[in-house]
Amino acid sequence: MPLLHRLKNSCLAHVRIGQERFSEAIQLLSGDTNPLGRGFLGYAYARSGHRDEAEKMAAASTYPNEKAMIFAGLGDKERTFEALDQMAIVGPQRIGQYLNFPELALLLQGDLRLKPFRKKVGLPD
Repeated sequence: MPLLHRLKNSCLAHVRIGQERFSEAIQLLSGDTNPLGRGFLGYAYARSGHRDEAEKMAAASTYPNEKAMIFAGLGDKERTFEALDQMAIVGPQRIGQYLNFPELALLLQGDLRLKPFRKKVGLPD
């Protein structure tokens, strides 16, 4: 699949997730090999009630950014923070991007660990 088509599908799937149209997002993201796309796919599986499929994806993943999205979909703050902590080496710009995804921001807002984590990776309060 051409890169432009994959990017279009990824963006459209992210919109469908925001609209809680998870089955459409899953269809758009099926076959995506990018860790971000697979993270959104796992998120959509978890939010649509296919928690076992999301857990399998997280267990098979070696990418912390993918795991962070999946764990957010599962509503698991502890494992989401663990995955974000593993991502810390990529720097504040990438971490900031992930923390601002609505899927993570809504789950982590108000958590007392967020402010120290932001400081640790070099992000402002």
